[in-house]
Amino acid sequence: MELDPRVHRMLRFLVLVLTVVGGAWAVAFAVVAASDQFVYDAHAYWAVDPSTAYLLPEGNPDAMLYAPPVMFVFSLFHAVPWPVFATVWSVLVALAITVMAGPFTLPAMLTNPIASEVTLGNIHAFTGLLATAGLRKPALWALILLTKVTPGVGLLWFVFRREWRSLGIALAATAVLAVPTLIVAPELWVRWVQALMAAGHAGEYASGILAVPLWVRLSIAVVILWVGARRDWAWVVPIAVTLGLPVLWDHGLAIALASIWLASHPNWVPRRMTAAPQAAADAPSPLVLGPAGPD
Repeated sequence: MELDPRVHRMLRFLVLVLTVVGGAWAVAFAVVAASDQFVYDAHAYWAVDPSTAYLLPEGNPDAMLYAPPVMFVFSLFHAVPWPVFATVWSVLVALAITVMAGPFTLPAMLTNPIASEVTLGNIHAFTGLLATAGLRKPALWALILLTKVTPGVGLLWFVFRREWRSLGIALAATAVLAVPTLIVAPELWVRWVQALMAAGHAGEYASGILAVPLWVRLSIAVVILWVGARRDWAWVVPIAVTLGLPVLWDHGLAIALASIWLASHPNWVPRRMTAAPQAAADAPSPLVLGPAGPD
């Protein structure tokens, strides 16, 4: 049953108002939160120095385990004064949350996990946007693979849907970004791998609010993606990406906000052609018995 056009317009206007109000609250909250210049995770991005990358153990202030290409890009942030960077970054995080949560932004911001994403300034909200846009622009998955790494389990969406071209684009884009630094600074890649292994042996990947081994969460993510791919449920991808985080802290749930946007935009990903409809389309036209129509 279709809604009355007037009701439909009223609902769209209500959604717009709620989104604007929630977004304004989120941005204001971000500005106030950044004023004390805490923004713990964002400071690590601002303070990156490739020459000393991966020397700080995971969990220490300003420690980072993103891949070398990201470290080189983030090192450019240091040209911006820290107070300015803290404010701009926090506002961008708030805007990313608004895009994903839409009319649910205000209630989302009133929860500790989403508010913490703004006050800490991690890249979870951006990862949610990348996972969403990456369903249409697969090259964007390179940024997920080169930062959090294991949330790249979301690429199995393409595998289960047999979208090999999209998978190839994602992997090729990752290689294009990685190879130059692999040639210029191979020792940095060695240190990165060693740091990842050290964090794994230290149990870092089984900490956070869901203190279970990473392989368990990845297994659940694979099942979710398999079911979602078969049913055209693109909204499961951000959930799988969230489960794939190396360490799942509460503010990591910000990624899952992208599921709200995808659920409200079901046509963002083309529907999968199932075997039955494809067989029907390929079948020859049935022979019609009876008098022929006029020429």
